[in-house]
Amino acid sequence: MTVDDRVAIGQLSPGTQHRRRDALLRLARRVGSESDPKAVMGALLAEARRLNGATAGFVGRWDAEHQVIAELVDSLASDAHLPRTMAPGEGAAGRAALQRAPIILNDYQRQENVPADLLTAGIHAALAAPLLHDGRLLGVVVCVTDDPAKHFTDADAETLVMLGSVAASTLVELERRQAAQHLRLLTDRLDQFIETTSDAIILTDSQMRLIGWNRGAQELYGWRRDEVLGQPPPNIPADRLEETHELWRGVLEHGQSIANYEEERLTRAGGRVTTLSSMSPLRDEDGGVIGVMGIAKDLSALKAVEARDRMLSRLAEREALAMDLHDNTIQALHGAVMLLLAVERQTDADLDFMRTAARQVREQLSDAIQELRNRVLGLNSSPETQLQLVGGLERLAEQVRSNVRVRVDVDIDTSLESRLSPPQVEHLLALGSEALFNALRHASASTLNLRLIRQNRRVVLSVADDGVGFDTSRRRAGGHGLANMSERARQLGARLTVVSTPGAGTEVRVEVPCE
Repeated sequence: MTVDDRVAIGQLSPGTQHRRRDALLRLARRVGSESDPKAVMGALLAEARRLNGATAGFVGRWDAEHQVIAELVDSLASDAHLPRTMAPGEGAAGRAALQRAPIILNDYQRQENVPADLLTAGIHAALAAPLLHDGRLLGVVVCVTDDPAKHFTDADAETLVMLGSVAASTLVELERRQAAQHLRLLTDRLDQFIETTSDAIILTDSQMRLIGWNRGAQELYGWRRDEVLGQPPPNIPADRLEETHELWRGVLEHGQSIANYEEERLTRAGGRVTTLSSMSPLRDEDGGVIGVMGIAKDLSALKAVEARDRMLSRLAEREALAMDLHDNTIQALHGAVMLLLAVERQTDADLDFMRTAARQVREQLSDAIQELRNRVLGLNSSPETQLQLVGGLERLAEQVRSNVRVRVDVDIDTSLESRLSPPQVEHLLALGSEALFNALRHASASTLNLRLIRQNRRVVLSVADDGVGFDTSRRRAGGHGLANMSERARQLGARLTVVSTPGAGTEVRVEVPCE
């Protein structure tokens, strides 16, 4: 049974009208100063129970997402446990939510689809009314009684609807206040962010006049806020003006953002600054585009870092080239020169010796020329011409023997070739070449020992001589050999050791980690 909408206040007795008016006034006074929705619900329930003579009741909030009544207040006096949620159509509350109208169930014990716990608690009658505001369902208020003589009437339903409308209006006002407060907090935080961020944030209206210019914009471009508001942006270069206007009109007309594009902007001092910029539409309450917000990040520091990195990269390339030329090309030239010196000293040399020496000089010069050509043209070694460690070391030893006819003892573990990568082979050959030719030029040695062995999970390359030695704490002026060797060892992740004593020879030892 539902309330007949034709029931009028005039059909009520003066006493009933007076009690209803007092209840409405009390409820309005109580909820007028409340800020807690649960307190409003509690006041509604107390007045509804008092005015309608109910034993107990509850108020439920409508959860639109789950389409259930979510219990907020449970003031049932009995030991009954009201279900936490009730689906639309379940019990008096569910029916009121489903029909958006008050529901009276005076024969509760014979009803179907009602909470079993309320039946067990001896509920005989129930009255429910929806909490509506402008057609929106906010919740349901329910009064119940366990008195068999109590029957709810249409007048009780109308009273409950009136009380519910007062509570619903208050709940909506509380929601509005909370939303407004939340919006104010967000606005304050946004304003604070806009003023404290280092990014330049600029707002323009539909005529491209400035309506916002934050501290970041002032610091980046130099103009103060009071100098630019109401004017077109002063930081757009003349050669970028048409392009910027086109982007700005596109955002204004189509409402689409443009993100992360590099742009140049003017500063008040007359310079230019590179920025990473974005444009987004400004909208009114109805979603219409009323302006454009631009955000720009200063890329000057990043550009400076990039320029520095490019310079360092070029310097690193030059150093690598110089090191390779020293360790390969220059060593080959040194070898050729020393071979010519040996020929000069052999005043009684026969023709075959002279021809052999000339051929070796020609080969070394050809190798040096090819190395220079590869470096100049930036060519990389192909797999077919990839350096071989064992063959390369043996060739170095042969060059030393032919140059000065010193004794060179070689001990090479050929199985280590497959354990090393091409870059490791290249560095080890360069290190071996540097060590051997340093010994030739400076040691005045009669015997050299070249070894390539495996020791304690390391590949060990060593060059030892019986020459004059030197003081390792004193660096020879103008020399780059040890510095280059140290750099190559660092790139290899190897350990370089140079042991020498004046008059007792020198050993250069390179240890490369290898499983």
